[in-house]
Parts: sequence; C-alpha cells; structure tokens
Amino acid sequence: GNTLKTQSVNYGSNATPPATPTRVGYTFNGWSGSYNNITSSRTITATWKINSYNVTFVDGLGNTLKTQSVNYGSNATP
Repeated sequence: GNTLKTQSVNYGSNATPPATPTRVGYTFNGWSGSYNNITSSRTITATWKINSYNVTFVDGLGNTLKTQSVNYGSNATP
C-alpha cells in the first residue's frame, strides 16, 4: 500500500517505473498494468508471488519421512 513513485507524464508519453521494489517473503512479479502511451491518470501496482520453501522431515537414521512445500510465514505439518 506504499506509494513508490508519482510522476507527471505528457499525453501519449511513457512513464518510468521506480526501482524494483522488495518485500520480505515475496518475489516481485512485475507491474499490474502498462506505463507506456499514457493518455489518462492511472495507478500501477506492484504484483508479488509468495516465496515457498521445501521442508523435509528426517528420522534419526537419515531417512526422509515427508517433504512438503510451505509458503513463507506458514507452518509445515509433521
């Protein structure tokens, strides 16, 4: 919900996006719309893909009991 950049652009011109944003636990996935050929006011939003991680449960002998993909901030199920 943070404003990264505001700019005035002449009719039909292209806007310049800000530097690639960062967000803990997510990967930047691009912008929600075009910033080329601007002919009216618009809001363009950063889109994100949540990071996922593999969690592997191993017994005391090194045998894999279960592996699952878990999204950032979520819990694995033993």
